[in-house]
Amino acid sequence: MTKFKLYFWNGFGKPELVATSLTGVLRDLHVSDNYLGDVTPDIRVLVREYKASQTSKGWDNLIEELEGYNLYMNPTYNTFKNVAQQWFDDTPSNLLKEFA
Repeated sequence: MTKFKLYFWNGFGKPELVATSLTGVLRDLHVSDNYLGDVTPDIRVLVREYKASQTSKGWDNLIEELEGYNLYMNPTYNTFKNVAQQWFDDTPSNLLKEFA
């Protein structure tokens, strides 16, 4: 199983480390959305589907799906820069110093 760091970032404040393993996502992560409410069960389904398949396509799909919840696996500065360009005129570099 691939280890990773999962961060939440919605552009407000610094990215927040929320899990360091798939098990941590399943056991400890709770996510609520203003419009959708508690999406924790949806995220757990995504992780379980990946764990059942263990394919690179499944991994890529998991990364893409989690990004829809503002959750980023093993992000780099460029990951956040690309996301920020969708939301802001300028990249908030001061919030992303640890990723530079």
